[in-house]
Amino acid sequence: MVGAALVHTDGVDFRLLGPPWLTIGLFVAIPGVYAALLTVLAERLLEESSWFAHAPITFAAAPLALWIPLAPLLGVLVLLWASGERMRRTPRGATALGHPVMVWAARLGLAGIFVLGLVDLGKDATELM
Repeated sequence: MVGAALVHTDGVDFRLLGPPWLTIGLFVAIPGVYAALLTVLAERLLEESSWFAHAPITFAAAPLALWIPLAPLLGVLVLLWASGERMRRTPRGATALGHPVMVWAARLGLAGIFVLGLVDLGKDATELM
């Protein structure tokens, strides 16, 4: 989805840089490389022997300040999580949320978002080429 959002036809990036297939490929690779490097970094920082695990709490918690602009979104996510937990504690809610149909519906929704992003990326790529 991020790659589809980065590639657009009204910018100058894809008109001046060439060949178009290479430019599009590199812009789509940006979020993939980011996710891979973030995973490696997180695994190293969360090891017991890492410097991060033994750092003072003020130093280790400093990156949490970057989340301050996202506080309203975090509040909405907390409310959604709390309502889900409240539903899960009732017999009917636990049955509904634990049903495989709910899991597959969520997976289908994520797959649909992925397909929409891929279609958008394909349209922009064909227009740029």
